[in-house]
Amino acid sequence: MTPWTTAQAERFWADEDRVHKRGLLQVYRDSAQAPHRQAVVEAFRGLGPVGMVLELGCHCGPMWTVLSKHPSLGVTEYCGLDINEAVIDAARDEFAGDGCAWFLVGNAHKAMLLWPTNSVDVVLFCSM
Repeated sequence: MTPWTTAQAERFWADEDRVHKRGLLQVYRDSAQAPHRQAVVEAFRGLGPVGMVLELGCHCGPMWTVLSKHPSLGVTEYCGLDINEAVIDAARDEFAGDGCAWFLVGNAHKAMLLWPTNSVDVVLFCSM
């Protein structure tokens, strides 16, 4: 299978009807118990206090749902980026008022421009 280009991914996720009618948001929200998300928690336990986490391809924030339930991991800040504005809006609605997490529309290139070197402790891209 050939990897998608950024343009192909942007076109796919820009179709809000596909995202909402098929219930993809709920599928992602329900994926908080998925084995790969729990594996991230276990990996973080071995790191000590984590600090700032940047997730590329965060969708509607299921990884933050998991991380926020484990304060002993020491995640003090979380930023989720995704190229799909609809899922970022859903994440912003879901986590409104959460002082540790914020969500931005963007890709890895944007992330490189937004954060100076050594200002992010962990970068995740497990949901891409």
